[in-house]
Amino acid sequence: MQDSSTLLGHSEWAVPVAGDSVNVTAPAGAIVVDPAVDNDLATKTEASPPGTTFWLAPGTHTLGTDEFNQVATKDGNRYIGAPGAILDGRRLNRYAFTSKALNVTISHLTVRGSSVVDLLHRLSGSPQRRALSLPRSEHSS
Repeated sequence: MQDSSTLLGHSEWAVPVAGDSVNVTAPAGAIVVDPAVDNDLATKTEASPPGTTFWLAPGTHTLGTDEFNQVATKDGNRYIGAPGAILDGRRLNRYAFTSKALNVTISHLTVRGSSVVDLLHRLSGSPQRRALSLPRSEHSS
């Protein structure tokens, strides 16, 4: 895992999972997140119990316009991006994901325009939380 200090200043991160296939359709039982609805991911996460799987449909998802709009993950949540799914903070939101939740998985999702440092910092504090790997992708400023 990269030290969180290496993430500062980068605008886009891709989250692949080695050996895992991309879901072109939502997995059975997953909550579908609509990119046309601003803050849909955070709203649906808040309304759902721990251990929920979310499938981000293709398109650009946003988190509202407040700098503190973010997704507050819950224990065991899974966030899966469809091909072309992007979570864009539009340089308005400080963090995309944040929480003290355990065993959170984020896969096949490009995060840009906000920082994922808060989640990485929390994940790096405990081996139980290391469910996320963020290799640097090609990014545009």
